[in-house]
Amino acid sequence: MGRDEGPGEVYCVPSSGGEARRLTYQGAMPAVAGWHGKDIIYASSADEPHPGAGSPWRIPSEGGSPKRIPWGPASHIAF
Repeated sequence: MGRDEGPGEVYCVPSSGGEARRLTYQGAMPAVAGWHGKDIIYASSADEPHPGAGSPWRIPSEGGSPKRIPWGPASHIAF
């Protein structure tokens, strides 16, 4: 997670080093939980009506559209 361009977002950095690549543009302070295959799993308040609420999301590490995981609300998750 990084905050270089405003609210926290999910970034990916190559293990060999290099520049961080921004993956999300949700403006919703994510909490990254880990990896599942090539996807990054995180909790986020994106699309939530209340600031304290959150849901689990996943995004491919190579980029793409984030997808909400239909597990119900979660502000922090362990994976």
